[in-house]
Amino acid sequence: MSESHRVEDVLYPWLEELDKRFSEDAIEPSDRPLRACIFLASNGIVRGPEGPTEEFEFLDEDWFAAVYSATEKWFIKRYGKRALRRGDETVPGLILIYGTPFRLDIPLTTSKVEKPGETSWLCFPDSLSPEEDVFSWIHEAPDLESMEEPTIETLKNDISDVVGHVRSTRLNTMTAEFDEENGRRFANSVEVHLANAVGAICSMQPDRLSISQWEIHLSIEKALKSVVIQKTGRCPKSHDLVEIHKLATDSGMTPVDDRLLRNFPHAAESVGHRYCELPPPSVSEADRFYRTGLETIDHATSELRRQMVLKNAQFLIRRAPWIRQRGLPPGPGIG
Repeated sequence: MSESHRVEDVLYPWLEELDKRFSEDAIEPSDRPLRACIFLASNGIVRGPEGPTEEFEFLDEDWFAAVYSATEKWFIKRYGKRALRRGDETVPGLILIYGTPFRLDIPLTTSKVEKPGETSWLCFPDSLSPEEDVFSWIHEAPDLESMEEPTIETLKNDISDVVGHVRSTRLNTMTAEFDEENGRRFANSVEVHLANAVGAICSMQPDRLSISQWEIHLSIEKALKSVVIQKTGRCPKSHDLVEIHKLATDSGMTPVDDRLLRNFPHAAESVGHRYCELPPPSVSEADRFYRTGLETIDHATSELRRQMVLKNAQFLIRRAPWIRQRGLPPGPGIG
């Protein structure tokens, strides 16, 4: 039996089980090969000839390339082109310009070519970098050239705040570890509710503005509950954000700022918005609750237990052997 067959014999039963979990956690197929490989390597299920390596050192090892190649082959066979890793994934954010909501398409990684066609730096930032062209992320942007400089600076600061929380939250939830599956699902779905809220607020439709309040409420609720579940193994049966926050702090979480707590709506109010039984919020009110949600969620998820920290991690990526093997272009950031 060849070496590749031995690798596949070890990997494929694990990949079958991991793929079930990824489906339950709503992980995009293109993200699954790398997540699966990191899980397998981090947990010692696969390792190099020298045994366990330091945190993330295995990403640059030849044996990891072989594991990745076999893993991606499995996912491509199952999901086709949808399993090919994308380099342009974005997450929606919300920004007000002239009091009008606009969607931000926020990239989750940045890259810088070091040697064209061969190497590049891949970074997982948790904030906005000065060299990034943030205005290009505004979907259907208005005229910004006629803006006065102080207004432009305020807009840049607002975008920086949103981008920082969005990026940080993704890294927080992606690396968090859970013994309870519902905790993992709660953490992974936080981003979904925030994205729904961004779309609803940008629509400026009264009913959808109301529903956005419920979506933001749910995102905060699930972030706080994921902390409680991870630390206690129990899931609170309540929609009361203040009550869930207390349970989270009682279990060891640092309390969120009082100014955020004061913006938490009563559960009955959010449920009323869910069914459009209350007058819709204004755009500015919806944006204020969105900002409250972003900061609260970033804070809560940052305190989840994890073994690996990716914030601002940088990796020098060579043109991967598994990319050369399948004859694809070098991909984003390689040049």
